Amino acid sequence: MIQESLGNTSPGFNDGETPPVLDIINAISGQPAPFDQSYGNDPLGTVLTGSWTFNSYGAILETIVQATITVAIQGHESASPGSQLASFLLDGMSLTTEMNDLFENHGGGQDEYNVYTLTIPNTLYSELADGSATFYIELQGPVEKVSIVDGSTVTNDGNGGFLIYSTLDISTEAAGNGDIPEPATMALLATGAAGLIAKRRRVV
Repeated sequence: MIQESLGNTSPGFNDGETPPVLDIINAISGQPAPFDQSYGNDPLGTVLTGSWTFNSYGAILETIVQATITVAIQGHESASPGSQLASFLLDGMSLTTEMNDLFENHGGGQDEYNVYTLTIPNTLYSELADGSATFYIELQGPVEKVSIVDGSTVTNDGNGGFLIYSTLDISTEAAGNGDIPEPATMALLATGAAGLIAKRRRVV
């Protein structure tokens, strides 16, 4: 198992919570971009964009059998009507549809913190095997929010938020694992075969 994380993987709040802004600011303090501050602004019509690169795990010589990318995000408002995800990419290859499905089926309430784990298709394993993987996310509006002033529903063109952390998990196994028996297994098979031959000779 190979695992690399960026950002704060222990922010002090759980999936589905609506943490106070001060707790969020404390959680991201000192983290690398884009896990260091809010990006985009709902009322001003700007959106969260960010990219990050995992490059400390080194080239993978074994066979990749599974890989997932986890993204923790707050304030993305995916419960608003329509899609709030414009783009999600791995080394320029689109995973937008797959991540948008997660957005639409889990969480995303107003100012909510959510953790999404996406299984990376095996067609993109080659993008991971070279030891470097760059992910890019871009949100989009409009988003609907309940006004804290009078409780009315307002629509904003932008979609800002906080990226809290991201984790890349890669599971590997040695090439050809399971195809070639170990020496001890071969010896056991040979002993068993010899025993069967000897028994047959005694019966005859």
